[in-house]
Amino acid sequence: LIDDILESGKTLSFTRDLMLSRGAKSCVIAVLLDKRMRRQTTLNADYVGFDCPDYFVVGYGMDVAHAFRELPFVGVVKGDA
Repeated sequence: LIDDILESGKTLSFTRDLMLSRGAKSCVIAVLLDKRMRRQTTLNADYVGFDCPDYFVVGYGMDVAHAFRELPFVGVVKGDA
């Protein structure tokens, strides 16, 4: 499974368990950004691009109110966006 950011872990944990319950022999997880301090599950990614501090980030497909998704870098949103 590939995702942009791993925060609470709920979605990726559900998806991994679903794939395994449907017969996948294994399921590895790769994320661009990992916000470990936000984790609400015991899930950890197998491959992590970068650890991410607890900031609201945009770019590379991540957005705020449908804006900034197309940025070719990861940026931090400060104040009202």
